Amino acid sequence: MPIPTEFGFHTTSDEVAKHFAPQIEGKTILITGVSPNGLGAETAAAIALQKPKLLILAGRSPDKIRQTQEAIAELAPDVEIKTLIVDLSSLKQARQAGEEVESWCIAIDVLINNAGIMAIPERELTEDGYEAHFATNHLGPFVFTTAILPSLRRASSPRIVNVSSWGHHMSPVLFEDLNAEKSYEKFARYGHSKTANILFAVAFTRRGLCAVSLHPGVVRTALLRHLTHEDAVVIGFIKEDYSVSDGFRFKSLKEGAATHIVAAFEPTLQGKSACHGEVTIGLTESAYAESGGVYLDNCQIQSNVEAYAVDPENAERLWQVSEELVAKALA
Repeated sequence: MPIPTEFGFHTTSDEVAKHFAPQIEGKTILITGVSPNGLGAETAAAIALQKPKLLILAGRSPDKIRQTQEAIAELAPDVEIKTLIVDLSSLKQARQAGEEVESWCIAIDVLINNAGIMAIPERELTEDGYEAHFATNHLGPFVFTTAILPSLRRASSPRIVNVSSWGHHMSPVLFEDLNAEKSYEKFARYGHSKTANILFAVAFTRRGLCAVSLHPGVVRTALLRHLTHEDAVVIGFIKEDYSVSDGFRFKSLKEGAATHIVAAFEPTLQGKSACHGEVTIGLTESAYAESGGVYLDNCQIQSNVEAYAVDPENAERLWQVSEELVAKALA
């Protein structure tokens, strides 16, 4: 059965999770970025109600993970929960967290790479010396995901979900200036890291693992904390008088998390390597089919994705560059 056609902008995480209850029951799911009142926490809460075998909640702050764990335990007291501390801006911590997961000797059915940062006003470098958006949104998840591949491969039909964004339209991966040494513009840097999320999924699919990416919609979460009033006006979220722009709609937290759950559990996505639907941004259907990528928005497979974000050559180039940067940092 394909994704229900009635699923769309206003579909909630609870509605989607209930629909996919048979796919969720008995599964082990790892979600990064699970701070309270965020998309990761809402995704975990909706999944918890459908009898998963194990939920693994991963994040930087022990206190925030504890809050989310306690909230889920109240909703679904019979669900087993493990917690994992990981700061994805640190490649060493990402690797150590992956090694900790591997020490559990479990099978992970679904990994949802949800954690991320957005629009840091000034150029920042991580402890590894890499630009913060690229390091936190791509390199950290790259290290963590590759570290837990044995756990994923123990599952019968493993899946990787990368939470990207409409923001990928803002920039391709800036291969010639990955570290923002030549120039820094916060939205371009966010955009190129979100393009990297899609390319990462393309590369994994081409390596025989089901990996999909998605845009959750725009939700008022802590991700937007660096946006100024001027930023929100320029992007088109709001007007000068702070009212919502004509034609723009924010999503609720539950609406935003719904696409996460479709991406994680829709059976027809397993093994799919093409995007079906109207092509809106100069990308031919056959080109997308050859790329190995699936991108979702509003709970449906979409093709409103930039060609550079699903280009197989870009995906392989990013993979190679990522391996080189990681090796240098962890040497």
